[in-house]
Amino acid sequence: MKRTNSKGLKTGITTGIINTLKVSLLTLLMSCSSEYHLQRAILKDPSIVQRDTLIIRDTLQVITNNVSTDSTFILSTDTVVIRKDKLTIKHYYHKDSVYLWGECDSDTIYQPYEKIVPVEKIIYDKGWKPPNWIWWIVILGLILFVLNRFLPKK
Repeated sequence: MKRTNSKGLKTGITTGIINTLKVSLLTLLMSCSSEYHLQRAILKDPSIVQRDTLIIRDTLQVITNNVSTDSTFILSTDTVVIRKDKLTIKHYYHKDSVYLWGECDSDTIYQPYEKIVPVEKIIYDKGWKPPNWIWWIVILGLILFVLNRFLPKK
């Protein structure tokens, strides 16, 4: 059963809940961001920001393509093959022509590089924290207090 007033508007608990949700939503949307508060804190005390530099070291892998070349001339009838590292050259005779064939295999080159990136770190002051042994003394004192208070005395 819905309650309405003389003007036909809803009243009661549902209207109150809806209005509360509206006000809560507006408050959340109008609040300041954490970035704003951080900038204000830095303006008040610049010593909380520490400037530092990161150096990123990495290796870039470059792969070269293989190269192959053919040429023809007439000179000799022997087959000659020359191999050195990744280079192969072959000189051979076929019918009335002499062929020269060469090929260089692909190569991988590792090239190191550095990138320097400036960064800002926020220093958080955690304040004074009591050592753990103090907590053990407090717990032991509470146990002794409870035992002394509730155990019957002779």
